[in-house]
Amino acid sequence: MIKDILSSESEVRDRAADTTTDLTSSYSEEDVRVLVRALSAAAALESNQGALEAQLHAISEIDVTGLTRPDDFYYLRKINRATLPEQLDEYLRDLFEE
Repeated sequence: MIKDILSSESEVRDRAADTTTDLTSSYSEEDVRVLVRALSAAAALESNQGALEAQLHAISEIDVTGLTRPDDFYYLRKINRATLPEQLDEYLRDLFEE
């Protein structure tokens, strides 16, 4: 799953992010933290808006488990929010509880 989250192809990254939400209830704390960090790193570098939305959505869905920690979102703070469409910035506001 990590390999696909970090793929060079935006379609693969998009699909991988969507797939992570299908299994949310089965993740251990370690799984959650690794996935959220990988998704956050990918999102911080993402150039495809569709894949970015899938990544942010997946992070939000996984965050609902309550197993994430604030430092798991480190890379998301690197995103230039001024350039994001409102619907994508909303994910970050919710994650950062602004």
